[in-house]
Amino acid sequence: GFLENKMRKRDLFQLPSSESAKEFLPYVLPVTTTSIGRVSSYAAMAHVVASSLGTAAMAAQQIVLSLFYCLTPIADSLGLTAQSFVPGIHSQSTDSPHRPEAIRRTTANFYKAGAIFSAAMVG
Repeated sequence: GFLENKMRKRDLFQLPSSESAKEFLPYVLPVTTTSIGRVSSYAAMAHVVASSLGTAAMAAQQIVLSLFYCLTPIADSLGLTAQSFVPGIHSQSTDSPHRPEAIRRTTANFYKAGAIFSAAMVG
């Protein structure tokens, strides 16, 4: 493979260099906050359903949550892809004649991707 003789098993247990860690430092707080918020909201929803709505509602909630967990990677990848286009558009000068068109086209593409994904989810 393309990683042959470039990685060793012990490399998996080494900490990254300080330069690499500094590159990712700005992302630690937003990503951690998002993850904690997701887990907390899922736990709160499960607690409310389990404590107030009964066994059948809890079973239904587990099924829906399982489907959600299966489809989340697809939605997350779409979201991350969409977010990768935004900095390029906003880095253009506000006086640039191409910026409004780029924003309009990108927004239209976001809507198209959302519609296609929604149609695939509904069946």
